Amino acid sequence: MDWSVSAPPTMKAMYSAEWFQTFAATVPTALVEQEIEALVRILPIEHYRRVLDVGCGFGRITSPLSSRGYAVTSLDVSVDALRSASRRASAAEYVALDQQQIGRMRWEFDGVLFMWNSRGFVGRDGDLETLSGVARVLRPGGRVAFDLYHAD
Repeated sequence: MDWSVSAPPTMKAMYSAEWFQTFAATVPTALVEQEIEALVRILPIEHYRRVLDVGCGFGRITSPLSSRGYAVTSLDVSVDALRSASRRASAAEYVALDQQQIGRMRWEFDGVLFMWNSRGFVGRDGDLETLSGVARVLRPGGRVAFDLYHAD
């Protein structure tokens, strides 16, 4: 697969292949379905069709949203995770890029997803850079959905 943007060589994946296999791949289907139903309510497709899935991993959210007709662009620093995601949802677009570089993207999105606490790993300055980038790629009136586990 030809990745449209490449990750900076100094960045590396936050999670190992073992993490994806032993933790992320074992998430109960019922939980994923609840997450998808919530996202569909937050981002109704008739108004929020173009979605950016930040830190998409192996496509746990990308695949079901794509199958519902959303135009999903999935971003992750891990090329291996993106390869796995692309096998699950071939209709989605995949971008190998560190989320701090979102502002480099040339696309506009109706919605941006940060699922499974995919924030807070790079400190406040890094988070600010990521969120500033989101502001650049999110259309006016677009929505951002955060799935956070604690206030810090």
